[in-house]
Amino acid sequence: MPEITKVLHDSNRKLIPIVDAGLKYFENSKYVAMANQFNALIRSNLTGEPLIAEVYAPQTVFLDWLNNKSSEVWETGFNDFYDLFKFDAIILDMDENTIFVNGENR
Repeated sequence: MPEITKVLHDSNRKLIPIVDAGLKYFENSKYVAMANQFNALIRSNLTGEPLIAEVYAPQTVFLDWLNNKSSEVWETGFNDFYDLFKFDAIILDMDENTIFVNGENR
């Protein structure tokens, strides 16, 4: 990806990835672990555990934006993402907690 970014920037073009607000839920996810530590994930009203939904990733969780620590998780993720390749902006797609199934994905 850095090579593509360089080609774009050298020709005076911008790289603007589309990003979804959901976090892919898997066991060793740095960002899910961080959000859990801060109690910053939306929780199921049935189980009290993080609400697992299905969006583009079959198991997705969402930050609770009413928790001030959510911005810390988001910032950490974007700093790590930016370290992979130097994008110029983002398009934040599906910034609401939209899911593709009826109910939780457990």
